[in-house]
Amino acid sequence: MLLQFTPYVPLFASAALIALLLTFILIGKRKAPGTRSLRLLMMTLTFWLGTYTLELVSANPAQLIFWAKTQYIGIAFIGVLWFVFARQFTGNTVKDREKILLSIIPVITIVVVFTNEFHGLMWHEINLETIPYLRFSGDYGYWFYVHTVYAYGLVISGSLSIIINFWRAPGQYQGQVRALMLAALLPLFGSVLFVTGVLGNLDATPLAILLSGGLLTWAMYRFELFDMVPVARHIIVDSMKEGIIVIDNKQRIVDANPAAQTILKAPDQSTPTPLIGKDIRTILAPYPELSQSIEQLESDVLERCELAAGVFDVHVSSFQRSGRLQGRLAVFRDVSLRAQAEAEMRRAKEVAESAMIAKSQFLATMSHELRTPLTAIIGFTELLSEELYGPLNAPAKDGVNEIMQASKHLLGLIDDVIDFAQIEEQKITPTVVTMSPFLLDIAATYASRARAKNVQFDVNIPADLHVLMTDGRCLRQVVYHLLNNALKFTHSGRICFQAERREDAFVISVTDTGIGIDPENFEMIFEGFKQVDGSETRRYGGSGLGLAISRRYTELLGGKLTVKSQVGKGSSFRIYLPVQSNEAMRKTLMEE
Repeated sequence: MLLQFTPYVPLFASAALIALLLTFILIGKRKAPGTRSLRLLMMTLTFWLGTYTLELVSANPAQLIFWAKTQYIGIAFIGVLWFVFARQFTGNTVKDREKILLSIIPVITIVVVFTNEFHGLMWHEINLETIPYLRFSGDYGYWFYVHTVYAYGLVISGSLSIIINFWRAPGQYQGQVRALMLAALLPLFGSVLFVTGVLGNLDATPLAILLSGGLLTWAMYRFELFDMVPVARHIIVDSMKEGIIVIDNKQRIVDANPAAQTILKAPDQSTPTPLIGKDIRTILAPYPELSQSIEQLESDVLERCELAAGVFDVHVSSFQRSGRLQGRLAVFRDVSLRAQAEAEMRRAKEVAESAMIAKSQFLATMSHELRTPLTAIIGFTELLSEELYGPLNAPAKDGVNEIMQASKHLLGLIDDVIDFAQIEEQKITPTVVTMSPFLLDIAATYASRARAKNVQFDVNIPADLHVLMTDGRCLRQVVYHLLNNALKFTHSGRICFQAERREDAFVISVTDTGIGIDPENFEMIFEGFKQVDGSETRRYGGSGLGLAISRRYTELLGGKLTVKSQVGKGSSFRIYLPVQSNEAMRKTLMEE
């Protein structure tokens, strides 16, 4: 291989090595936006500069022509890669389909170059000049100008997009802007030199692109060019409704979006406050607690502050590099409507609590004012029925009994309504309840009532049920309601009242052969003031509160109330009271 030395060989050989070095440097920034296309650009530029250097050192005409053609593999794609890089870096997406379309002309160019001897589209005639050294020259064909206009058009378009997008960048990005604009102008300058023929046949474009790539790589480390892309910041951050400020480790505001300037303006100002360059402590002087939280931040904090512009949730976080604090980021989110809703909810809660207090006072009064006269009526009625005031004839006795039953029924309704109204305020008072005598005492109360209705009343209460830590009053109310319902809705047949202790629970059940309940109505019967059917309500009476009270009391005792039933065949209600919680309650009571 014949070689020659030209003044440009060291320049382009060094440029090829630098381009290769930049390619490896950019590998470390592979995740940053735009670096992949810039890395491909540097790789292609390395190929172009390397083959251009081989062309310059070749003294053999055939070898020189070969390298002159081979370098077009890189030349053809330089414009496309620069354009794609510029688009991606300025926040635009280049789809794969668009990349393929952009590559059509470069591929055609490469094919035309290597088949030129058959058509002369790239060069009508290839000449080799020998003075002052052997070099490639040719009479350009039609496709050369197509390729040149296309490639340099892409270079110019990409460069202008970078310049336009960064022209209005904020002050804190001026270092980036200067580096980017110079990097964008260099390829334009190299293109102008080549097109105008100032350097003869020497193409300075690869050197200009190399300088541009080097400048971008330097800016990448000097200004963190690919870590904080100004365009993304302009598109996203500036358009956000949330106020965002960036504070350095000297408490100076180095960046703020328009929303932050509006949010942090003084109450007497009608226009947004310029924030960049000011001390955050000065801006937040009216809000010392927030200022202190930002200044002394050790971990992320979230505070709610009432500012002149409204109520805001302020999220402050720190960002570090190599373990050292670099600054803080504060985000102001307007929650005025939410705060107003929360305030209204608090007011509504206070009103509801006041209403609850008023209800409790009313119910206490009602309990006294209604129960007292009813108790007196029942007491005097009992005296009359016992003929303590003199003998009664048969019609009078019937009347007295009607009064007695009606009074007791009304007293039961009043008790149910008051118990249901006060159930949420009910406090459980656990005591030791010996279950066998407790349940047998209840059974004795209902046995006579069952006999009066000619209903068989079976009791199966073992004598060794032991004890249960529970609220005896609440449990008694639950069992009463279940037995009352069984007697009310059973006209004939039997009622079975039984209890057993299982491994994990006490189970008390009331089973009857009454009218039964449709399974579709199981949930409804546990709702207040509801019974299965309106006609049945009128027939059997009652408030429809018994089962609602029973289920709520059972839940307060830590258990559950279940039902199984079939229309026309009867119902079975079961109370499950957990033994485990019972043991814990007993231990607590003993400790007290």
